[in-house]
Amino acid sequence: MRGIPLAVDRGILERVEFIRLDYVDAGGLSGFLLISGRLKEGGDDISYDFISTISSHPIGG
Repeated sequence: MRGIPLAVDRGILERVEFIRLDYVDAGGLSGFLLISGRLKEGGDDISYDFISTISSHPIGG
């Protein structure tokens, strides 16, 4: 798995409310993880969407 820069940062993760998680198949063994959420800054909620790429590899293949 590659990407998801916000999810690995604990400081940012504490400020994010995840609302929706979608996997978009790009064909073959890869696709996109679409995470729609809200980033709370200074008491205000800010909509924040970001996309990470997931690459799947068959085991033993």
